[in-house]
Amino acid sequence: MAIVLGKRGKWILGVAAALVCVYALAGFLWAPGFVRQTLIDQLDQNLGVTPGVGEIKVNPFVVSVEIRDFSIPDSNSGALLGFKRLYVEIGALRSLLHWSPVFSDIEINEPYAHARISSAGALNLSALKPREAGAPAAAPGAPLPRLIVSQLKVTNGVASYEDDSRPTPFAAVLKPIEFELHDFSTGRDGGRFTLSGESLNHERLDWQGHVSLQPLASDGDFRVSNLQAVTVWKYLKDQLSLVVSSGVVNLDGRYQFALRDQPELKLRLGNLAVQDLGVRPDAASADWITLPILKVRGTALDLHARSLAVDAVQVDDATIKLWLERDGSINLARLAGSPAAGGAFAAPLPAPPSQASRVVSATAPHWHAVVRELRVNDATLAAEDRSAQPVVPLSVAPLNLALTNASLDEGSPIHVDLDARLNGSGVLKVA
Repeated sequence: MAIVLGKRGKWILGVAAALVCVYALAGFLWAPGFVRQTLIDQLDQNLGVTPGVGEIKVNPFVVSVEIRDFSIPDSNSGALLGFKRLYVEIGALRSLLHWSPVFSDIEINEPYAHARISSAGALNLSALKPREAGAPAAAPGAPLPRLIVSQLKVTNGVASYEDDSRPTPFAAVLKPIEFELHDFSTGRDGGRFTLSGESLNHERLDWQGHVSLQPLASDGDFRVSNLQAVTVWKYLKDQLSLVVSSGVVNLDGRYQFALRDQPELKLRLGNLAVQDLGVRPDAASADWITLPILKVRGTALDLHARSLAVDAVQVDDATIKLWLERDGSINLARLAGSPAAGGAFAAPLPAPPSQASRVVSATAPHWHAVVRELRVNDATLAAEDRSAQPVVPLSVAPLNLALTNASLDEGSPIHVDLDARLNGSGVLKVA
């Protein structure tokens, strides 16, 4: 049956069609320029930077915005941060139902950030510190505006870091970075996330869990794979008197974190394994300590309770080169400190505690730490007395050691079992 529209119906239909056309023209043609100018003006007013902005597309029917080739330069005309593509889609109907903004889809493709500390100690990212605004700040503890994100996805991200303030400059790159956040809302509910990243040396981080903003809290699982011990040493080398020549670290665990009156952290490392670790002083041509296998199981840290417990530590086939120098010093002391007067090596003495720190230490509960089991299997100790002539060698191999319930608690007994062979013939046993 045909529907016949009268004059009034045709007029209403024509006005509706005209409004749709105006809305479409405004969305497709006018809105991209408005978004571009607003973005540039806001960043200039609040951060004092002028960004580079590529193509912008707005779809008024889907209620989405797409921005390409966005970048913020640093003072040296390099790229500070940016992205290849940002896509934001707003769920208009859900926003009306929840009476708050609902982002049904946020995609960030190929984001990058370059953090650099100059030789003077200035961080380039500090240039993005917001200018002081005239509006009053929100009261502490005030609820955050409600915001819902159904899905946020980051793909092919890159993060680089340079530190030129150190005597030996340090640089690291993490890529690709992948991140996903699902069903997130501000407040107590939060949302689930996954994060993964890999370095140029194939060191990998996998992290998943839950995060909320009010209160700020998170819990989840993490795994670090193929972390090169040399990478950690390169960053700390100027504060150390030793060289880490090799080693690979793998670990996994769970955590619970909450920021309330005091930070609360519970950390549980299921397994921590170090393979082929080599340590030597700076000028040595060979390692003084080699640890082919180091395993740590069941590490539990509770920051609020100030407790640390380790179920088991196992060291297999370690080799230690130890000798007494002619001046009476022990060579391994060179791994712990810098040269002292007279040629002997000693670790630097800590500064005396201040009055405030002494008060805090007196009132804070003591730390409780325990290693329930420590086993050293088939170790080799190559010792020499170079203060005597001729040099007196001593080979302790194989050396087996077991410690049970090694604790910081006063009065707690430590059970020791030692079994070693001296120079291939003598036997030493201690229990």
